[in-house]
Amino acid sequence: MQTTPHFKFKAMFIRNAKTLLYTVLLFGCVGLIFLYNLTGTGRADEDPLRLDYVMGKPLEKINLDYKKNIFFSVKTSVKNYRTRLSLLLLTWFQTVDKDQLFIISDNPSRDVKFVHAIRNAGYNLIPSNCKDSHKPLDLCCKTGQECGTYYKELREHPSEKDRYQWFCHFDDDVYVNVKQLSSLLQQYNHSKPYYIGRWPREVYVNEFLEAASEELINVKRFNYPIHTVQYKYATGSTRCMSYAMMMEVAEFFNYTTRYCQVALRSDDVSQGFIVEIVLGHELTSVDEIHGQFEDISQASAEEIKKYVTVSYRRRPGIDHLINHVNIPSNFSDDEQRFKAYHCLLYPEVSWCRSSSPSV
Repeated sequence: MQTTPHFKFKAMFIRNAKTLLYTVLLFGCVGLIFLYNLTGTGRADEDPLRLDYVMGKPLEKINLDYKKNIFFSVKTSVKNYRTRLSLLLLTWFQTVDKDQLFIISDNPSRDVKFVHAIRNAGYNLIPSNCKDSHKPLDLCCKTGQECGTYYKELREHPSEKDRYQWFCHFDDDVYVNVKQLSSLLQQYNHSKPYYIGRWPREVYVNEFLEAASEELINVKRFNYPIHTVQYKYATGSTRCMSYAMMMEVAEFFNYTTRYCQVALRSDDVSQGFIVEIVLGHELTSVDEIHGQFEDISQASAEEIKKYVTVSYRRRPGIDHLINHVNIPSNFSDDEQRFKAYHCLLYPEVSWCRSSSPSV
Protein backbone atom coordinates (compact mmCIF):
# COMPACT_ATOMS: atom_id res chain seq x y z
CA MET A 1 0.00 0.00 0.00
CA GLN A 2 1.47 3.31 -1.02
CA THR A 3 1.89 5.96 1.70
CA THR A 4 0.14 9.21 0.97
CA PRO A 5 2.01 12.54 1.21
CA HIS A 6 -0.37 13.57 3.99
CA PHE A 7 0.58 10.52 6.09
CA LYS A 8 4.30 11.14 5.49
CA PHE A 9 3.96 14.75 6.63
CA LYS A 10 2.04 13.67 9.74
CA ALA A 11 4.68 11.10 10.71
CA MET A 12 7.50 13.61 10.17
CA PHE A 13 5.67 16.18 12.29
CA ILE A 14 5.28 13.69 15.17
CA ARG A 15 8.97 12.76 15.04
CA ASN A 16 10.05 16.41 15.05
CA ALA A 17 7.64 17.25 17.85
CA LYS A 18 9.05 14.42 19.98
CA THR A 19 12.60 15.61 19.29
CA LEU A 20 11.65 19.17 20.23
CA LEU A 21 9.94 17.99 23.42
CA TYR A 22 12.96 15.90 24.47
CA THR A 23 15.25 18.87 23.76
CA VAL A 24 13.10 21.23 25.85
CA LEU A 25 12.98 18.71 28.71
CA LEU A 26 16.74 18.18 28.56
CA PHE A 27 17.57 21.87 28.63
CA GLY A 28 14.95 22.42 31.31
CA CYS A 29 16.56 19.82 33.56
CA VAL A 30 20.01 21.27 32.95
CA GLY A 31 18.69 24.73 33.76
CA LEU A 32 17.10 23.54 37.00
CA ILE A 33 20.33 21.85 38.07
CA PHE A 34 22.28 25.02 37.28
CA LEU A 35 19.80 27.17 39.21
CA TYR A 36 19.92 24.73 42.14
CA ASN A 37 23.69 24.96 42.34
CA LEU A 38 23.75 28.69 41.76
CA THR A 39 21.29 29.68 44.44
CA GLY A 40 22.06 27.05 47.02
CA THR A 41 18.40 26.11 47.56
CA GLY A 42 19.16 22.47 48.35
CA ARG A 43 19.06 20.73 51.69
CA ALA A 44 21.12 22.29 54.49
CA ASP A 45 23.42 19.30 54.76
CA GLU A 46 24.34 19.63 51.08
CA ASP A 47 25.28 23.30 51.29
CA PRO A 48 29.03 23.92 51.74
CA LEU A 49 28.17 26.80 54.09
CA ARG A 50 25.37 25.80 56.41
CA LEU A 51 23.57 28.52 58.26
CA ASP A 52 24.62 27.08 61.62
CA TYR A 53 28.00 25.55 60.77
CA VAL A 54 31.23 26.93 59.28
CA MET A 55 34.39 24.91 58.69
CA GLY A 56 32.65 21.93 60.25
CA LYS A 57 32.06 23.72 63.56
CA PRO A 58 28.92 25.30 65.02
CA LEU A 59 28.53 29.06 65.09
CA GLU A 60 28.22 29.95 68.77
CA LYS A 61 27.02 33.44 69.62
CA ILE A 62 28.92 35.10 72.47
CA ASN A 63 27.01 37.81 74.31
CA LEU A 64 29.63 40.36 75.26
CA ASP A 65 29.00 43.22 77.65
CA TYR A 66 30.34 46.15 75.64
CA LYS A 67 29.02 49.49 74.42
CA LYS A 68 27.14 48.93 71.15
CA ASN A 69 28.26 52.11 69.39
CA ILE A 70 30.62 50.80 66.69
CA PHE A 71 30.04 50.39 62.95
CA PHE A 72 32.19 47.34 62.11
CA SER A 73 33.26 47.36 58.46
CA VAL A 74 35.19 44.39 57.05
CA LYS A 75 36.76 44.56 53.60
CA THR A 76 37.00 41.23 51.78
CA SER A 77 36.95 39.59 48.35
CA VAL A 78 34.98 36.76 46.77
CA LYS A 79 38.17 34.70 46.56
CA ASN A 80 38.42 34.78 50.37
CA TYR A 81 34.84 33.76 51.21
CA ARG A 82 35.60 30.11 51.97
CA THR A 83 38.87 30.79 53.78
CA ARG A 84 39.47 34.12 55.53
CA LEU A 85 35.85 35.23 55.79
CA SER A 86 34.67 31.81 56.97
CA LEU A 87 37.30 31.92 59.71
CA LEU A 88 36.03 35.32 60.87
CA LEU A 89 32.45 34.04 60.79
CA LEU A 90 33.45 31.20 63.08
CA THR A 91 35.38 33.41 65.51
CA TRP A 92 35.11 37.12 66.28
CA PHE A 93 32.00 37.78 64.17
CA GLN A 94 30.13 35.83 66.86
CA THR A 95 30.98 38.53 69.41
CA VAL A 96 29.22 41.43 67.63
CA ASP A 97 25.63 42.18 66.72
CA LYS A 98 24.90 41.37 63.08
CA ASP A 99 23.17 44.68 62.46
CA GLN A 100 26.39 46.54 63.33
CA LEU A 101 28.62 44.38 61.11
CA PHE A 102 28.99 45.22 57.39
CA ILE A 103 31.01 43.07 55.00
CA ILE A 104 32.12 44.93 51.88
CA SER A 105 33.18 42.82 48.91
CA ASP A 106 33.70 42.97 45.19
CA ASN A 107 31.15 41.42 42.82
CA PRO A 108 30.06 38.19 44.57
CA SER A 109 28.48 36.54 41.52
CA ARG A 110 31.23 33.89 41.38
CA ASP A 111 30.02 32.37 44.67
CA VAL A 112 26.31 33.05 44.86
CA LYS A 113 25.72 29.98 47.01
CA PHE A 114 27.90 31.39 49.80
CA VAL A 115 26.25 34.81 49.48
CA HIS A 116 22.80 33.20 49.68
CA ALA A 117 23.74 31.32 52.86
CA ILE A 118 25.44 34.21 54.66
CA ARG A 119 22.61 36.62 53.91
CA ASN A 120 20.06 34.07 55.07
CA ALA A 121 22.02 33.94 58.33
CA GLY A 122 21.34 37.67 58.77
CA TYR A 123 24.73 39.16 57.84
CA ASN A 124 25.11 42.35 55.81
CA LEU A 125 27.19 41.26 52.81
CA ILE A 126 27.37 44.23 50.46
CA PRO A 127 28.65 43.80 46.90
CA SER A 128 30.35 46.49 44.89
CA ASN A 129 31.59 47.04 41.37
CA CYS A 130 35.16 47.32 42.64
CA LYS A 131 37.84 45.13 41.10
CA ASP A 132 39.54 42.33 42.99
CA SER A 133 43.10 43.65 43.07
CA HIS A 134 45.58 45.48 45.30
CA LYS A 135 45.99 48.39 42.91
CA PRO A 136 45.56 51.70 44.75
CA LEU A 137 42.36 52.82 43.05
CA ASP A 138 40.75 49.38 43.46
CA LEU A 139 41.52 49.40 47.19
CA CYS A 140 40.22 52.94 47.39
CA CYS A 141 37.05 51.87 45.60
CA LYS A 142 36.17 49.37 48.35
CA THR A 143 37.05 51.82 51.10
CA GLY A 144 34.75 54.35 49.44
CA GLN A 145 32.01 51.69 49.52
CA GLU A 146 32.69 51.07 53.22
CA CYS A 147 32.39 54.74 54.11
CA GLY A 148 29.43 55.22 51.79
CA THR A 149 27.61 52.39 53.56
CA TYR A 150 28.23 54.12 56.90
CA TYR A 151 26.76 57.40 55.64
CA LYS A 152 23.82 55.52 54.08
CA GLU A 153 23.01 53.84 57.41
CA LEU A 154 23.07 57.22 59.15
CA ARG A 155 20.70 58.72 56.58
CA GLU A 156 18.27 55.81 56.69
CA HIS A 157 18.32 55.41 60.49
CA PRO A 158 18.85 58.91 61.93
CA SER A 159 17.29 57.96 65.27
CA GLU A 160 19.99 55.30 65.77
CA LYS A 161 22.95 57.64 65.40
CA ASP A 162 24.28 56.63 68.82
CA ARG A 163 24.84 53.11 67.50
CA TYR A 164 27.36 54.45 64.97
CA GLN A 165 29.49 56.79 67.06
CA TRP A 166 32.58 55.07 65.65
CA PHE A 167 33.45 53.79 62.20
CA CYS A 168 36.05 51.00 62.31
CA HIS A 169 37.59 49.35 59.26
CA PHE A 170 39.21 45.92 59.34
CA ASP A 171 40.77 43.73 56.67
CA ASP A 172 39.70 40.10 56.44
CA ASP A 173 43.03 38.90 57.86
CA VAL A 174 42.43 40.58 61.23
CA TYR A 175 40.98 39.18 64.45
CA VAL A 176 39.22 41.85 66.50
CA ASN A 177 39.13 41.59 70.29
CA VAL A 178 35.83 43.45 70.47
CA LYS A 179 35.77 44.05 74.22
CA GLN A 180 39.26 45.59 74.12
CA LEU A 181 38.30 47.70 71.11
CA SER A 182 35.24 49.00 72.91
CA SER A 183 37.31 49.82 76.02
CA LEU A 184 39.82 51.68 73.86
CA LEU A 185 37.23 53.82 72.08
CA GLN A 186 35.49 54.75 75.34
CA GLN A 187 38.63 56.71 76.23
CA TYR A 188 37.87 59.18 73.43
CA ASN A 189 34.99 61.54 72.69
CA HIS A 190 33.21 60.55 69.47
CA SER A 191 31.95 64.12 69.03
CA LYS A 192 35.53 65.27 68.44
CA PRO A 193 37.58 64.35 65.33
CA TYR A 194 39.64 61.26 66.12
CA TYR A 195 41.58 59.07 63.69
CA ILE A 196 42.85 55.99 65.54
CA GLY A 197 45.12 53.21 64.34
CA ARG A 198 48.70 51.99 64.43
CA TRP A 199 51.66 53.81 62.94
CA PRO A 200 54.40 51.19 62.32
CA ARG A 201 57.26 52.67 64.30
CA GLU A 202 58.82 49.22 64.54
CA VAL A 203 58.69 47.42 61.24
CA TYR A 204 60.56 44.19 60.63
CA VAL A 205 60.61 44.26 56.85
CA ASN A 206 63.46 46.50 55.69
CA GLU A 207 61.82 47.46 52.40
CA PHE A 208 58.69 48.59 54.24
CA LEU A 209 60.71 50.42 56.90
CA GLU A 210 62.48 52.50 54.28
CA ALA A 211 59.18 53.42 52.64
CA ALA A 212 57.24 53.99 55.84
CA SER A 213 59.75 55.76 58.10
CA GLU A 214 58.15 59.05 57.00
CA GLU A 215 55.82 59.13 54.02
CA LEU A 216 56.94 61.72 51.44
CA ILE A 217 54.53 62.91 48.79
CA ASN A 218 54.58 65.64 46.15
CA VAL A 219 51.25 67.42 46.39
CA LYS A 220 50.03 68.37 42.92
CA ARG A 221 46.25 68.60 43.20
CA PHE A 222 43.51 70.62 44.88
CA ASN A 223 45.56 73.82 44.58
CA TYR A 224 48.19 72.77 47.10
CA PRO A 225 51.64 74.18 46.39
CA ILE A 226 54.11 71.71 44.92
CA HIS A 227 56.30 70.81 47.86
CA THR A 228 57.20 67.81 49.95
CA VAL A 229 55.06 67.04 53.00
CA GLN A 230 55.36 64.54 55.82
CA TYR A 231 52.50 62.77 57.56
CA LYS A 232 51.53 59.59 59.36
CA TYR A 233 48.78 57.12 58.58
CA ALA A 234 47.18 54.06 60.16
CA THR A 235 48.34 50.92 58.37
CA GLY A 236 45.65 49.28 56.31
CA SER A 237 44.41 46.43 58.45
CA THR A 238 42.76 48.46 61.23
CA ARG A 239 41.64 52.06 61.63
CA CYS A 240 38.80 53.81 63.43
CA MET A 241 37.30 57.27 63.01
CA SER A 242 34.93 59.07 65.32
CA TYR A 243 31.55 60.34 64.16
CA ALA A 244 32.91 63.89 64.09
CA MET A 245 35.86 62.85 61.93
CA MET A 246 33.61 60.93 59.54
CA MET A 247 31.54 64.06 59.05
CA GLU A 248 34.66 66.05 58.15
CA VAL A 249 35.97 63.52 55.64
CA ALA A 250 32.60 62.79 54.00
CA GLU A 251 33.34 64.72 50.80
CA PHE A 252 36.40 62.56 50.19
CA PHE A 253 35.26 59.11 51.32
CA ASN A 254 31.54 58.83 50.47
CA TYR A 255 31.27 56.27 47.65
CA THR A 256 34.22 57.81 45.86
CA THR A 257 37.93 57.35 45.10
CA ARG A 258 38.45 61.11 45.12
CA TYR A 259 40.67 61.00 48.21
CA CYS A 260 43.08 58.63 46.46
CA GLN A 261 43.18 60.91 43.46
CA VAL A 262 44.27 63.69 45.80
CA ALA A 263 47.11 61.82 47.46
CA LEU A 264 47.93 59.49 44.56
CA ARG A 265 48.43 56.55 46.96
CA SER A 266 46.56 53.51 48.31
CA ASP A 267 43.54 53.78 50.58
CA ASP A 268 45.19 53.75 54.01
CA VAL A 269 47.99 56.13 53.01
CA SER A 270 45.55 58.45 51.26
CA GLN A 271 43.27 58.58 54.29
CA GLY A 272 46.22 59.64 56.42
CA PHE A 273 46.99 62.36 53.90
CA ILE A 274 43.44 63.71 53.97
CA VAL A 275 43.24 63.67 57.78
CA GLU A 276 46.68 65.13 58.54
CA ILE A 277 47.48 67.36 55.56
CA VAL A 278 44.12 68.47 54.18
CA LEU A 279 42.17 68.67 57.46
CA GLY A 280 45.05 69.32 59.86
CA HIS A 281 44.31 66.56 62.39
CA GLU A 282 46.71 63.92 63.72
CA LEU A 283 46.72 60.15 63.90
CA THR A 284 46.25 58.70 67.39
CA SER A 285 48.59 55.71 67.30
CA VAL A 286 47.72 52.82 69.64
CA ASP A 287 50.30 50.15 70.48
CA GLU A 288 47.66 47.51 71.28
CA ILE A 289 46.50 47.53 67.66
CA HIS A 290 48.52 44.93 65.76
CA GLY A 291 48.55 44.31 62.03
CA GLN A 292 50.69 42.14 59.82
CA PHE A 293 53.91 44.13 60.23
CA GLU A 294 54.40 43.95 64.01
CA ASP A 295 56.24 40.92 65.39
CA ILE A 296 54.02 39.59 68.19
CA SER A 297 55.37 36.04 68.21
CA GLN A 298 57.13 36.56 71.57
CA ALA A 299 54.10 37.97 73.38
CA SER A 300 52.69 35.91 76.24
CA ALA A 301 49.10 34.70 76.40
CA GLU A 302 48.32 37.28 79.09
CA GLU A 303 49.73 40.06 76.92
CA ILE A 304 47.78 39.18 73.80
CA LYS A 305 44.53 39.07 75.76
CA LYS A 306 44.94 42.85 76.02
CA TYR A 307 45.49 43.39 72.28
CA VAL A 308 42.79 45.11 70.25
CA THR A 309 43.63 43.27 67.03
CA VAL A 310 46.03 40.59 65.82
CA SER A 311 46.94 39.51 62.31
CA TYR A 312 49.51 37.56 60.32
CA ARG A 313 51.36 37.70 57.04
CA ARG A 314 53.04 35.43 54.55
CA ARG A 315 56.49 36.52 53.49
CA PRO A 316 57.31 35.79 49.82
CA GLY A 317 59.34 32.60 49.46
CA ILE A 318 58.35 31.24 52.88
CA ASP A 319 55.69 28.55 53.11
CA HIS A 320 54.49 29.25 56.64
CA LEU A 321 52.86 32.34 58.12
CA ILE A 322 54.80 34.73 60.32
CA ASN A 323 53.88 37.25 63.01
CA HIS A 324 50.97 35.17 64.31
CA VAL A 325 50.22 34.87 68.00
CA ASN A 326 52.53 32.21 69.38
CA ILE A 327 50.12 30.13 71.46
CA PRO A 328 49.24 26.41 71.35
CA SER A 329 46.36 25.44 69.09
CA ASN A 330 43.88 22.60 69.33
CA PHE A 331 43.45 22.54 65.57
CA SER A 332 45.57 21.27 62.71
CA ASP A 333 44.10 23.86 60.31
CA ASP A 334 44.86 26.89 62.49
CA GLU A 335 48.03 28.30 60.97
CA GLN A 336 46.81 31.85 61.65
CA ARG A 337 46.11 30.91 65.30
CA PHE A 338 42.76 32.72 65.13
CA LYS A 339 40.89 29.69 66.47
CA ALA A 340 43.39 29.32 69.30
CA TYR A 341 43.13 33.04 70.09
CA HIS A 342 39.33 32.85 70.06
CA CYS A 343 39.47 29.92 72.48
CA LEU A 344 41.92 31.77 74.71
CA LEU A 345 39.46 34.66 75.00
CA TYR A 346 36.30 32.52 75.13
CA PRO A 347 37.14 29.05 76.51
CA GLU A 348 33.45 28.34 77.07
CA VAL A 349 32.91 27.77 73.31
CA SER A 350 32.09 24.08 72.85
CA TRP A 351 34.40 23.35 69.92
CA CYS A 352 37.34 24.84 71.86
CA ARG A 353 37.21 21.77 74.12
CA SER A 354 37.02 19.27 71.27
CA SER A 355 40.67 18.20 71.40
CA SER A 356 43.79 18.59 73.49
CA PRO A 357 46.20 21.46 72.66
CA SER A 358 49.08 20.91 70.28
CA VAL A 359 51.70 23.34 69.02
